Amino acid sequence: MARKCYLSEKEYARLINDQISDTDESDDSFSKELECDIFSASDMDILSETELAECLPSTCHRRMSQDAPFWTRALDELYPNIFIGAPGTNSIVNAQKEIDFFNIFFDDNLLNAIVEETNSFAQNTQTSAPSTSKSTKFSDLSIADIKVFFAMIILMGIIKKPSLKMYFITNEVFATPFFNRVMHRNRFLHILKCLHFTSDANAKKLQKLGLIVENLKNKFTSTYISKENICIDESLFSWKGRLGFRQYIPSKRSHYGIKIFKLCESIIGYVWNFLIYCGKDTDMSSSDGCYGERVVKTLMSDLCEKGYNVYLDCFFNSPSLAEYLHSVKTNVCGTVLKTRKKKMPKNFPETKLKKGELDAVQHDNMNIIAFKEKKKDVFMLTSIHGPEISKSGREDRVTGEEILKAQCILD
Repeated sequence: MARKCYLSEKEYARLINDQISDTDESDDSFSKELECDIFSASDMDILSETELAECLPSTCHRRMSQDAPFWTRALDELYPNIFIGAPGTNSIVNAQKEIDFFNIFFDDNLLNAIVEETNSFAQNTQTSAPSTSKSTKFSDLSIADIKVFFAMIILMGIIKKPSLKMYFITNEVFATPFFNRVMHRNRFLHILKCLHFTSDANAKKLQKLGLIVENLKNKFTSTYISKENICIDESLFSWKGRLGFRQYIPSKRSHYGIKIFKLCESIIGYVWNFLIYCGKDTDMSSSDGCYGERVVKTLMSDLCEKGYNVYLDCFFNSPSLAEYLHSVKTNVCGTVLKTRKKKMPKNFPETKLKKGELDAVQHDNMNIIAFKEKKKDVFMLTSIHGPEISKSGREDRVTGEEILKAQCILD
């Protein structure tokens, strides 16, 4: 006699239907292949894959193992991957003042490339423009000129005025003498008009900024190595001009702008890597999984096998991503959507939680923890934490009692 399995009614019906669809109706042996006792979901015992393979037909076992991992309430201690990175600044970095840090990321090689591309574009424009046009008066840039130009751009972000020309106004009521003292207005407008970063006439979208983007990525990753805890999230760079990949995100302060996925160190917020969202043209190193998973794999490509702890929100996190990160010796923690279709536990938690209560299930190297806050359940997927509850350091305004939360939420 086959080993008995304890399944819910829905699971038993699904297994029978799957087996019938894959088995010849004339085969009388099918009725002898499966023998199961049916219990309610609350009485269901969760078997290991090896035990289930002994009592179910091979087709059913294959489908169960691919679509729904086996989650158990018998929690074992997790053993996160050990961090083996060497965090800190590069040994060749020797910066004392703010300008020194700027020069690290915008070195003379990059500035010289910008100067060459801008001068080349200005010459082409000058050749094709009418003789009466102001563009014919453009004189070649130098590295010193482009540094002054960038300094003025940064200062304009601090001193707000309605238009560019008002920065050069001489009226003593509105004047800011610094701007006229370092560069003439027409010179500034000419540079702004001709500023260019590539000579490729067919460049589209972010390809026009490829020189800047790739240089900054290389500088960010080589100048500083992040510590053990890192996080990945999206950010919106305010921009209200015309742009093909401009985004509208009502939950962000700016609402309109350029969406950037950032990988940052959790302690000081250093941007170690970033990915600019360009719609379907976004450059990804991975094509597997949902969009959030592909973003994480792209940003983490150079940090795998080092035992980092990466913290995510529910847009990125999923059981399949946790399995991948564990396979490349990386730990993960973050919120997860209960409604994700793939590999999430069904009917979890089985009973309604009360405020401050916690429930948890485990599969392989990860835990899914449900914690009841004031009004809603928070679902966390982690390969670092167990079901511990700790003090949050805050007190309830009504009762005066210390607020307790799951340790994974606090982290």
